[in-house]
Amino acid sequence: MYNQHGRFYVGSTNIGVSKREFNRMAKLRQVKLDKAVSCELAIKYWAKRADFPLFTILVLKTFDAYSEAWTFEHLLMSKWQASLNFPFITRFLSL
Repeated sequence: MYNQHGRFYVGSTNIGVSKREFNRMAKLRQVKLDKAVSCELAIKYWAKRADFPLFTILVLKTFDAYSEAWTFEHLLMSKWQASLNFPFITRFLSL
């Protein structure tokens, strides 16, 4: 049975989706091992709930310049109020 909870994350990258996902997995492993690591709050959310494998990556748009991608990312975060992005994640994530 499929159960969607409506939580999602919006992000951009200048290193490509595969490398970005590899980096995210490395950070997730470090958080699970209780290591001090600088990472986005969504990673701490996924580590706490152990449901990262249930999330899927969707590439919405590509850009020639990272500054354009960063602007588009923040536009979407603001418009969609992505629940796993800051500041929205602070409503329900307690560390």
